[in-house]
Amino acid sequence: MFKVKNVVALLIFLICFSCSKDDSLVDIGYEERIFSFEFNKDNNAIKVDSRGSIRQNIIEVFLPPGTDKSSLVPTFEKKEDTRIEVNGKEVISGKTSVDFTSGAAFTVIASDHTIVEYTVIVVTDDLEIDGMIQRLMDDFNVPGLQLSIVYKERLVYSKSYGLADVENNVPVNNESLFRIASISKVLTVLGVLKLIENDQLTFSDKVFGNEGILEYDFGTPPYPQNMEEITVLHLLEHKSGWKNTPYDPVFRNEEFTQTEMINEVIDNRPNSEPGGDSYYLNFGYILLGRVIEKVSGLDYESYINQKILNPIGIDDMAIASNSIEEKAPNEVIYYPQENFDPYTMNVRRMDAAGGWIASTKDLTKLLIHIDRNTHVDDILTSSSLDYSYLAYSTWIFNGGFAGTNSSVSRINNELGSSIIVNTRIPGGEITSALNDFMTEDIDQRLRWAPYDLFLIESEN
Repeated sequence: MFKVKNVVALLIFLICFSCSKDDSLVDIGYEERIFSFEFNKDNNAIKVDSRGSIRQNIIEVFLPPGTDKSSLVPTFEKKEDTRIEVNGKEVISGKTSVDFTSGAAFTVIASDHTIVEYTVIVVTDDLEIDGMIQRLMDDFNVPGLQLSIVYKERLVYSKSYGLADVENNVPVNNESLFRIASISKVLTVLGVLKLIENDQLTFSDKVFGNEGILEYDFGTPPYPQNMEEITVLHLLEHKSGWKNTPYDPVFRNEEFTQTEMINEVIDNRPNSEPGGDSYYLNFGYILLGRVIEKVSGLDYESYINQKILNPIGIDDMAIASNSIEEKAPNEVIYYPQENFDPYTMNVRRMDAAGGWIASTKDLTKLLIHIDRNTHVDDILTSSSLDYSYLAYSTWIFNGGFAGTNSSVSRINNELGSSIIVNTRIPGGEITSALNDFMTEDIDQRLRWAPYDLFLIESEN
């Protein structure tokens, strides 16, 4: 929907143009003379075909962010007895290039010399979205940010802002990878649900002891009774009876291997009776990673890639490395705003709880395959996706630790988005700001591009 300032600017543009036209032509106002208008990739240096919308004398066409609008060749249908001019030069459909940088006025001249004027607006970089993102980055001192938006299961907007590497002035791009922290848990949930769907696992399966999936793989038996009562569902719902008291074990003893960390908790931290109050626990999801490994016979990362990500065309996601020197190609640098070094964390050990790296494009592609809509096939059945927050019409999942903040959101049945930054500040304010941007600002927009940027990848 046009803002008031945009309407005023448009009226000024039309008034100025009408004053400059040939006085021998009579402007008769709106009359349908252009029936369709589009840009085709065969005629232009663009990666999508995009058909415009025509509303009276306004034609609006979407093209991906960053597209050069200075020389585009339009394809259109018009009345047979008319010709079209821009700045006094005839425009031939599919052949003549036009500068659309500031919009373009198309004058449609009939054989009786009456005219109709159309204003063609080519939307690439969304100035409202860009303005809101820039304010957010300024408010929270964000070095780099990545944004992707899906509408009706199509990727309609994907753009990157700021720097992936401040010291070397390397910009974030749409392929940049970020640590996504606790959004990794979404992947673990999907991995467990896939095993349940394939009759390899149930929610009620015990985790430890003689009847448990992991049996006595970790720690020193015999286990306390409470520990042997923990089920897969208890771990999923953070109801194992363990708490982060006196500290969250995944952020301590960084020199421990994953097995040593699990052994230490099992041997030294008793759990209360499982199934009670929910208590958010990273450790429980690390155990779920081990459950996936034991049941599937694959290591956790391979299982998630082979059974969840690769089948839907996501190939770049991986478990992160810990150091700058070992970071993945195209992975950003992390800039904390708190007293915690992102590169002293044992992120790789956190795998199923917080260890993945991804782009927002990856996360929104995952989203459209778990949204219970029908245009794009889901990777799980609707009954599986009725579990927990995945069943809601609106849900948000956030991730964050030193140097990164991430969010992915199913805003409603048609709209979803993901946003990631390579910093974090204490207090959670930036998480709230990212969520507000997705669920309030993006949700207010009424029109989105008609194409699907995901298709560019599949064609390349």
